[in-house]
Amino acid sequence: MEIITETERFVVREMHEGDAEGMLLLDSDVRVHKYLGKKTISRKEEALQQIRKVMDQYEAKGIGRWAIEWKTNGEFVGWTGLKYESDFGPLQEFIDLGYRLRPEYWRKGIGLETAIFSRDYAFKTLNAKDIYASSHVDNAGSIHILEKIGFEWQEHFYYEDLKCNWYKMSR
Repeated sequence: MEIITETERFVVREMHEGDAEGMLLLDSDVRVHKYLGKKTISRKEEALQQIRKVMDQYEAKGIGRWAIEWKTNGEFVGWTGLKYESDFGPLQEFIDLGYRLRPEYWRKGIGLETAIFSRDYAFKTLNAKDIYASSHVDNAGSIHILEKIGFEWQEHFYYEDLKCNWYKMSR
């Protein structure tokens, strides 16, 4: 397990199968999925499948979502980071910046802090020319983070009947 960065409050690191319980807590919560099409999971095996997909992307593309671990208790807070995407949104292939947190960790600045780190990692470490992000049009918290770190709104698009905002940032 590689640590990507560490702050006073948390560790951002590669995901591993030991994160399955935390991932299940995250993705079984209807509040988390309010703007994600309400497709919650209910079994640990589903969480493991998600984690394995992330681990496969580390191997294949050298990037992927990272786990956020709270330092004081070692809990899986959620995930952040970059993902190589294809066939999602208006583009065919791109680097997507995203984050997802358990509700008890909302409004603590974690989404903003880790999004800034992910943005900087994309440009400084990966030398990416452009990165993209999306958010449901009603997800004010996510929209605030994306705009605050410098993403610019491009257009609306629909993902599985959900109206979303499409954002871009260039180096």
